[in-house]
Formats: sequence, C-alpha cells, structure tokens
Amino acid sequence: MSSTKMPLGLLLMQLATTLSLRRLQLRLDWRPREENSEADDLTNDRFSDFDETERILISWEQVDKSLLEKLLLCQEEYEDELSALKKREAPAPKRKGKEKRCRTEWA
Repeated sequence: MSSTKMPLGLLLMQLATTLSLRRLQLRLDWRPREENSEADDLTNDRFSDFDETERILISWEQVDKSLLEKLLLCQEEYEDELSALKKREAPAPKRKGKEKRCRTEWA
C-alpha cells in the first residue's frame, strides 16, 4: 500500500513504468513509524548509519519524466473539468414514482 496523494501517486506511476521497462519491480510495504527509523534518518539528512559507498548519486534532470508530464497534464484537465462541473447548477431532484394527485373533493 502506498500513498495516492498528489503528486506522489503520479510519481509512483512513472517509477513503476520505468522499472517495468527494465524488468524490475519495487515492492512497497507500510511499516509503523517506530519500526522505520531509517526512513526518518534519510528524511532528516542523517546518513551516519548508511554506507556511503553504496550511495547512488542522481539528479532530477537525469530522471525520465515523460509519463509524469503527461499525467500532470491530464490531472490539470481533470481539475479544470471538475471545477466547471461544480460551478454548474445542480439539477432538481427527480421524484420517485408517479406524481400524487389531489385527493380533495374540491379539485
């Protein structure tokens, strides 16, 4: 299970596609925070417990973002369309069944 929050979900789609083209897989599993201190260390730039010789240097410019860029365009179109739909007036609710007839003797 992983996050579906924007834009992380789109980044994961790009990563999955890139890995698939190289016949690789990445399996993500959630772990409780207290069992995942390594992730906190990385987030907080604490690298003392990691082997520097195994570090892979990469920049954002080196990353293939072709799918990500397309997905971001689709997301933008989706948000525009959703916004337009929300601005439109909602239709009146339909009544269920036949319309009731007046039951008074004066009708």
